[in-house]
Amino acid sequence: MATRYVIVGAGLAGHQAALELSRSAPGAAIMLIGAEGGLPYDRTSLSKSVLLQDEPDLAQLELSGARQYAELGIDYRPGLTVAAIDRESRAVVTTEGIGFAYDKLLLATGSRPRRLFQDESIDGAYLRILEESLDLRRAIAGRGKIVVVGGGFIGLETAAAARSKGCDVTVIEASPRLLARGMPHFLSNWTLDLHRSHGVRFAFETPVDALHKAGTVWLVSAGGEMHEADAVLIGIGVVPNVELAAAAGLAVNDGVVVDAFCRTEDANVFAAGEATSHPNAPDGTLRRVESWKTAMDHGIAAARNMSGTPAPFANTPWFWSDQYDQNIQSVGFPAEGAQFMMVEGATTAAWTLVALDQDDTIVGAVAANRGRDISVLKRAMQAKAQIPTAMRLVDISAEWCAA
Repeated sequence: MATRYVIVGAGLAGHQAALELSRSAPGAAIMLIGAEGGLPYDRTSLSKSVLLQDEPDLAQLELSGARQYAELGIDYRPGLTVAAIDRESRAVVTTEGIGFAYDKLLLATGSRPRRLFQDESIDGAYLRILEESLDLRRAIAGRGKIVVVGGGFIGLETAAAARSKGCDVTVIEASPRLLARGMPHFLSNWTLDLHRSHGVRFAFETPVDALHKAGTVWLVSAGGEMHEADAVLIGIGVVPNVELAAAAGLAVNDGVVVDAFCRTEDANVFAAGEATSHPNAPDGTLRRVESWKTAMDHGIAAARNMSGTPAPFANTPWFWSDQYDQNIQSVGFPAEGAQFMMVEGATTAAWTLVALDQDDTIVGAVAANRGRDISVLKRAMQAKAQIPTAMRLVDISAEWCAA
């Protein structure tokens, strides 16, 4: 009897796991269950190209290989939500009461936007699925007023797209700086200057008190001021979808806890992607990583481990963001450095900031318009090597590193 693999979640991690299982477990019964309709697509484009294109080519958003599911032996079930896992009988049950048996189960449930208010009922202000991006694109195309709540990457990419289309843009951030979660002050300051140079207005240390829609106008109350907008984007982070795992009695700690082989404490249940808390280099600390590349590689590793080929996951997180004509790339954990150095030759238009620990070991880096530096540093981090001799580091001047 063929081994039955069931994957819950048709995002990037689940999609890659299904493709890898079709290669590493020929003849197996592979089922991929997704809550959304249609084929799996690339979510990273929702705050970038989809907002900028006059007529987005939705077919280009589809994840590579999704159209070949049937010929690869992948039973894709879109539009279904798994409500429970019966670990004893090894089956998942959907909200409609449909059960699917498994021999090995992969949870690739991803995440959802963090809500601005508890018990809120705000529609049309978040950006996680394609329909939301298309709605926001139509508002941006009208060149109206856009309010962005949250100065993280999603909020800043949206602000850049809206300004590029001629919109009036205000970003409201509750913390004292942009990109406060996971990025060093230097990038916060540089990004602030970038957006201000394009005409974006900012309100810092300003929590939103109330938000509602009156007809076609959004009203945002923040810091004693009322902002009117044609569209609002709330981008204050995401929450991992761990409820399914927790209800099944699996360990959860800011994500479904897995080991380096993507295993939960149940030998038949694995998990991958940004819903997981998994060991990260260099010390094996459990972290939940929100990264396109991590999700892809984690899904592949999970599939290999599920099919009996041990494949420890030792990924170095890598991330990119496009804002206006600027490309930002990050590797590792650049906010965790004890000291910071610049790669020689840095200018305000193109630079690479390297984060080192007390022993001069690379813990992360972030760069603007110098992707080659990030590639070199990523290889060095993966090899646990020192800074390549051809890459000279210099101290940051007081002007560069001002907080």
